[in-house]
Amino acid sequence: MASLSRRDDGDSPLPANAPTFFKIVLDKALRDGRLEIPPAFVMKNEDCLADSVFLKDPTGRVWRIELTRRCGKVWLQKGWSEFAKFYSLNHGYLLVLSHEGGFSYFLVRIFQRNTLEIDYPISSSHDGVPMLCGGIQLPKNEEHGYNVSVKILDSPRPKTRSGGGMHTDEEKTTRLSDRAFSRAVSFKSSNPFLVVKIQPSYIASQLRLSGSFVRRHICARGVCDMNLEISSRRSWPVKCRVGVYRRKQYARVYDGWKAFARENRVKVGDACVFELINKGGTRSATFKVGVYRA
Repeated sequence: MASLSRRDDGDSPLPANAPTFFKIVLDKALRDGRLEIPPAFVMKNEDCLADSVFLKDPTGRVWRIELTRRCGKVWLQKGWSEFAKFYSLNHGYLLVLSHEGGFSYFLVRIFQRNTLEIDYPISSSHDGVPMLCGGIQLPKNEEHGYNVSVKILDSPRPKTRSGGGMHTDEEKTTRLSDRAFSRAVSFKSSNPFLVVKIQPSYIASQLRLSGSFVRRHICARGVCDMNLEISSRRSWPVKCRVGVYRRKQYARVYDGWKAFARENRVKVGDACVFELINKGGTRSATFKVGVYRA
């Protein structure tokens, strides 16, 4: 049995302090079609969990699984049954999930009841590029491995028709949004960064960032100044308010954000990478922003 620090995909081992949890698969999880994430992990590492998570096995195969939240509990749900069936999970199997550092990206290891790790099916790939189950291919960058250059990437927005078995506008919008997010979460950098899926409230009002990220890298409380750059030729000054409300850390970008979103055509469903490229002081920072179009 291989050690948990092994990586078969050629990347460096996970850091010793990578947020990690294990879960024993019970019949109920297989029968109900959902697996609960341990509450202690959720409380401590909520910023690692978006609306969906991406599980990557040691061969490089990636699965997108949507999360369900209710009464403070979080479950892996849509996509979980397919994941369990593909790996032939049974009662008593052990899953070990370690956060890889990208937003909602986890390395998953699967162990049988006899304590041995399973033999993983060989990943379907092309030219060494891992396939996201569901048909989305993660793009490769020669210099940084599985990565996407940080710039505005435009994808045509296809017209839709109704009837005849065609997908609805809403279904296509959701699918395109998922593809944008999957491209964004493959971004890698030696600099700290965030991946944010743009919600309707972010366009109408304020942008929500990870409170723990901003407190750790920029300022702990109050108002801080930020510059958002699409390229080195222009930047947009914004303000960010950081604090704690009902024991939850928050960070809200407001003054200047609407102008940035409007002038760069940021839309609902787009995914944005905010890469911290310069920390100008105790209350200022510059982010390079990549917009991945839905």
